[in-house]
Parts: sequence; structure tokens; C-alpha cells
Amino acid sequence: MPKAVRDDEFGSIDVLRVEEVERPVPSDGQVLVRVKAAGINFSEAVIRTGALAELFPSSFIVPYPRRLTV
Repeated sequence: MPKAVRDDEFGSIDVLRVEEVERPVPSDGQVLVRVKAAGINFSEAVIRTGALAELFPSSFIVPYPRRLTV
């Protein structure tokens, strides 16, 4: 079963959770991509903390709850 890193709110790394999720099934015209590694850049990390919430509300980047399946 794949795992996903989830965060449902702004905050430090303490708000991140690793959970098992159902494997997605692609629809017609879609593909399923296996990701071996993923990362974020510094500005994304600052935005995730909520430090820039007035400039970048969570809906501007990726709506919460946010999911990255790995």
C-alpha cells in the first residue's frame, strides 16, 4: 500500500503525518507515476509554516488538506 505525507493545516514539521493510502487508479487518458523521491524548496517550506499566509493563503498553493502520495 502506498504512503502519503499529509498536512491539514499550516505549521512546523510536527503537523506532517505519514499514512497508508489506497493506490490511485488512473482514469482513461491518465497515468500513474511512481515517485522514488520528492522534495520541497525553501520558499515552499516557509509558506507551509503559515509565515506568509496573508500573501499565500493555503488555497493559493495547494488546498488543504494537502496530500503527497509517495
